[in-house]
Amino acid sequence: MIALPPKALRTYAGDTMQHDSDRTADRRVTVLEAAKLLSITPDAVRARLRRGTMRKERGEDGTLLVVLEGHDGDTTATEQPTEQPTVAYISTLKSRIELLERELGDWKEQLKEEREANRENRRIIAGLVQRVPELEPAREPREPPVTPSEERGNE
Repeated sequence: MIALPPKALRTYAGDTMQHDSDRTADRRVTVLEAAKLLSITPDAVRARLRRGTMRKERGEDGTLLVVLEGHDGDTTATEQPTEQPTVAYISTLKSRIELLERELGDWKEQLKEEREANRENRRIIAGLVQRVPELEPAREPREPPVTPSEERGNE
């Protein structure tokens, strides 16, 4: 049996969290509003709440509120919107898509050239196949191939 420390020595996540009076810039919003402000899905907000990486409180009416620490609208000291990591990620994805589209165009061009070469090869083969009956048959029969046993006998 594991002995727990005395109740006075136990600490809980709620004991170490800062409360309303500790932070004046904290903002309390619903899960949907938090997701919108943070540019993530509501499920991601809920997962962070479960893990304890985001604070939560219950409103007077029992509504679950997400505490956004120091969140005063998504702006910096210059009052310009801050660039979310998703914006950088999206621009990286867009550039990757452009690269892949260029590569796809190159592959399509190469396929077109290969098809044209294949078409030319088939045309040449068809011309040669038509000429086969025109060739004269051999005048003399060929010598039969030499077998290995005949070669040994001559030595």
